[in-house]
Formats: sequence, structure tokens, C-alpha cells
Amino acid sequence: RKTGTGKFTTEYSVYHPSESTLKTELPLMILFHPGGNGHRDILRYVEAADAVKMTLVSCETFQNTKDNLIMEAAYLERFKELLPQIEASVPHDRKRVFMGGNSGGGWRAYHYSAQISRPWAGIFANCSWVGDEKYWDLPYPKMRVVMVAGDKDYGRYSIEKDVEVIRKSGSEISIQSFEGGHQVAPPSVMTKSFRWLLGEIH
Repeated sequence: RKTGTGKFTTEYSVYHPSESTLKTELPLMILFHPGGNGHRDILRYVEAADAVKMTLVSCETFQNTKDNLIMEAAYLERFKELLPQIEASVPHDRKRVFMGGNSGGGWRAYHYSAQISRPWAGIFANCSWVGDEKYWDLPYPKMRVVMVAGDKDYGRYSIEKDVEVIRKSGSEISIQSFEGGHQVAPPSVMTKSFRWLLGEIH
């Protein structure tokens, strides 16, 4: 567990895959969660991260705000402060930095990829969506995006619209599905998704 410094004190958890060393520049996945429980929810991702040798950073505090613009502006300011500290303290391959999460966590990852300019490698969007009309024309970067959906997730979002919005950036998109509802994908599907993000499978 680590804590950011500055105007905000944001806690986050770091998971290093087994058999890795702290000097190894592995790909990095920064995770957000709808309930803001980063220390707890990171455990859902470690099996897949271990399988592909990807470091995880799981953020506390950031959580669903029901699209409250004032709260979202404060969260963006918070993440802009935290990101350089993560990059400085967690060894990683700068060219392979991903973001993602389940539901509102993936929603947040989409937006930060457009709002913070850096070479984002991709997004893991698990039962997530881009958002409504005000998010359709953000300057999303060209990256790899995997959209993972439960076959019984009857939410209001539309993968078809998300594909349309994200494809305008020239991004590559993969759609994965699993048996289940609005929940984190099982480790096997998550592992396949991570391998696709890393370019290991097509």
C-alpha cells in the first residue's frame, strides 16, 4: 500500500507479479473501481496479472459520482497529481501503461485517457461504457481497447455506440464476453483480455 502526497493524499495498492523484480519494466495497469475500494478490489485482478506478468496499481477514493461534474473535476485534479507519483514509484514500461476497471472504473479510464496526455497503451473496459453525449467527442488517443461484457448485463450502455466513439481515434478494439451479469469478468476471460491488450494474441 502506498499514499500519494501533495494537495491530496490518495492511497493505492500495488501488485507485482510473482517472479518479477522491482527493477523489471513490466506493463502497468492502473485500476479504478465504482465503489472506490482499491485495496480490496485489486484482489479480483491478480490472477490474470500474474498470468501475463503485468503490474497492477489499484486506486482508492475514485468512485462513481453519478456524473457529478464538480466531483469529477476534483477527481481529475486528484489523478493528475497522483499519476506522476505512480510513474515515479512503481517500476514499469512507460510505453505499456493501461487503465481500466469494472463498470464506472472503466468509464473513468476512458475519460482520463482523453483528458491526460501521455502515451496510453490501452483500456480494459469491463461491463463499462464511454458515457453519454458529452463524452463522445473527447480526444481519445489511438490505443488498444478491450470491451468485456457479461451476457446477462442488461445495463443502459451500448457497446455498439462505444465502438463507434472509440474507433474514430483509430484505436484497435476487441470485444470479449462471459457468462454473467454486471460483474468483474472471471480470471480466464480477464487473462485473455490482458493478453490481447499486450498484443500477444489476435
